[in-house]
Amino acid sequence: MNCVTMVGWSKGLKVVSLIEAVNRLSSLSLIQAKAEVERLLGGEPVTLLFEVESSKTEFLRIATILGVVCREHDMSDE
Repeated sequence: MNCVTMVGWSKGLKVVSLIEAVNRLSSLSLIQAKAEVERLLGGEPVTLLFEVESSKTEFLRIATILGVVCREHDMSDE
């Protein structure tokens, strides 16, 4: 399973769009996605799991556009 860790964010981050992307592309509910984004805004790194590579790739593309600093890795890296 592939992972992305959101490790930071830039000024002007599109919070609502990020919550929607986390919800749509990961297995998290909207409530869980909002909680994870709030953790990121609070300064905590947040790791998301993606069941398919295409979802991870799409999330990385969108997150970068929205202003999120991400680190891509595989569960075997842990």
